Amino acid sequence: MLIELSEENKKIIGQLETAVEKLNVYYQKTNELEKLLQFKAACQKKYNFFTKGWGKFIFYLICVYLLGNVFGFVPSLLGKLFLPAVLIITIVLYVKDPIYKKLLKYYNKNLERLQEQIKKADAKFERLKNELITAKEEANYIYTLLPEKYANTYAANKLIEYLKTFRADSLKEAIKLYETEESEKNAEAARNKAAKDATAKKALAGVAVFSVFAIFKMMDMATGRRY
Repeated sequence: MLIELSEENKKIIGQLETAVEKLNVYYQKTNELEKLLQFKAACQKKYNFFTKGWGKFIFYLICVYLLGNVFGFVPSLLGKLFLPAVLIITIVLYVKDPIYKKLLKYYNKNLERLQEQIKKADAKFERLKNELITAKEEANYIYTLLPEKYANTYAANKLIEYLKTFRADSLKEAIKLYETEESEKNAEAARNKAAKDATAKKALAGVAVFSVFAIFKMMDMATGRRY
């Protein structure tokens, strides 16, 4: 005969599963928002590089240098004055700005694409921000079921597992079992860390002894002493 869960435990499991689902949605929205902000920052950085300061100066510098080299006689004609001339022309173009953003169609399209991506990111940010607010409000449902210490997906899933596998007959028992197992896990982790630290210290001590012995050995060899 199969043992069935009590109606009370079925209800608790259903509530916890719903709470975990809401928490996962909240975590997902938070992650999406963080990635979007990173993407927007990267787009803005590229746009600023192309439209301000060094981006524009480097653009002109490359254009002037390449155009000067297209006509092979220019570098030979100017000799050592070629690079200073390139620099001066670049500065003039940078200040006057007569052809910037108009010289290459691809460059314009690239700027427009970045601007469009930033606009879309802003629109998506507003939508995600509202969704995140809603998700957070729904995720707070878990606080009506569990104390704050256990109001996370890891702890909630553990409690669900204990109830489903009959390792606990109530939520109170499930929480006690969770505390016991987590304490044992932390103690085991601490013992393993202590063992690793002790092994590392012994290894370092061995290296130190060997190093001292090697130093004395080299000193003896240098002075001609022998044991």
